[in-house]
Amino acid sequence: MIYEETYHYLLRNVSSTEFDTCLYSLLHSDWDGVIQSPLHMMASGVGTTEKYLKQIIKKFTSPQGCLQKVFVPVGQGGDVLYKFNLGPTSNLGFNSKTDRYCKKYRFFYSEAFKNLTIHAKRLLLMGAFRMSVTKSEEVLFDYSEIVPDSSSLFTRQRLLDAIDTVHKTLGNLVTISFASKAFSKKEAVVFTFNEGMLEQYMENRAERAFLRRTIFNTGFLGHISDSVCMELERVGRYIFRSFLQDAKKSGISMDIQHELLKLARFVYTYSLKKLGLALPANKHLLAAPNRHPLI
Repeated sequence: MIYEETYHYLLRNVSSTEFDTCLYSLLHSDWDGVIQSPLHMMASGVGTTEKYLKQIIKKFTSPQGCLQKVFVPVGQGGDVLYKFNLGPTSNLGFNSKTDRYCKKYRFFYSEAFKNLTIHAKRLLLMGAFRMSVTKSEEVLFDYSEIVPDSSSLFTRQRLLDAIDTVHKTLGNLVTISFASKAFSKKEAVVFTFNEGMLEQYMENRAERAFLRRTIFNTGFLGHISDSVCMELERVGRYIFRSFLQDAKKSGISMDIQHELLKLARFVYTYSLKKLGLALPANKHLLAAPNRHPLI
């Protein structure tokens, strides 16, 4: 999900390629927020060079005034990976009933979107975020929400240019128009997304990639089907929840909860490795995963 903290950061603090880097990171982060993607794959997915991506990573891992770091280096399996540090991870701090977020809609990852200007990307993100929160494919902004004053991100001309760019590039998915509110007569900006757009979002498969890679690295070269992966992920979620459930009820500090998450990750990873070592002699476990205790 694109959480509210990340949403506000993207609206104000990134270039066009940095915008795409953050979106890619969110799609490829595991339960702990660690981006499960090597540099060359990340550069290809973002649509930039490894050299420029390294510059972005350097910026994101450096202090930015009062802003927190976007990436935090972490060691994992002998490699240096990066944790996406904006917003809660899926295992800690996120409340689906109260937290506002935007789904990772498919058009965010299209070549058409990557080629948009930064203002067009910001405008579409604003519309998509409100669509996700309201669960409506038609959303409205007061004009003053987008252009509050002369020092805002958008001037009227920037807004008009962004709308024109969106229509030329992604007009088959969304229409942005001006309207007058019926009672106040104030000017409004209306986003009309295609019917069904709410359900056209990308699924994060980073945790599944981690699972398969962990088992592969034990020497088991067989295919781990999606059905088996889903059973293993179910067990993994149980491990994480069991470590945190009582801690949250007891009001234990966030630092200790983070340490418990590290321990849960260790237990889950160790269990996957043990399973990988046992699989060559027990391939029947892969035939009907819901009938066997795989971990």
